[in-house]
Amino acid sequence: MVEVRPLISERVSVATLVTNRELRLANFVPPKDDQENDLEKSAFRKFYEELAYEFSRQNKEKDELSYLPTQYLSEYIKQCGFDGLRFESSLNPGGINLVIFDPQACDIISFELHIMKNITYETQSIFPLDEEVYTTLMKLTPKKLQEELSKMSSEDIEKAFNNAGKTINE
Repeated sequence: MVEVRPLISERVSVATLVTNRELRLANFVPPKDDQENDLEKSAFRKFYEELAYEFSRQNKEKDELSYLPTQYLSEYIKQCGFDGLRFESSLNPGGINLVIFDPQACDIISFELHIMKNITYETQSIFPLDEEVYTTLMKLTPKKLQEELSKMSSEDIEKAFNNAGKTINE
């Protein structure tokens, strides 16, 4: 259910499928740590994470063009003879998503209709602020805040927070 991001009272169809033939999937799941060297690890991991994020990103009504790059890549993969693709979930750690281009390649084993009754969110602070910094930021309009932050390097932002008695990495 996580991948479709349903709202309360929305209905979600859940099916159990089995493939009815061997499928050739383009694999975008990064290799395990012991299968890659340290130099490649960070670059490839970042690439795979960004790709997984793009494939599983929610399509917003006002952002119709946001899916074009992944649609293009998926179509290219299909044209290269693949039956689908495989990538890490950006929402469910350890989860793997499969996209199968041809629905005829699967048989439905079971099917259920669910209605969302409750949604739980867990958060973690990624940008700690003390009261003085918070008060200063809240006085700025969103546009002015964006302008000011875009002028600063990440080092300058970290220094500002260090001077306020906090660090970004807490």
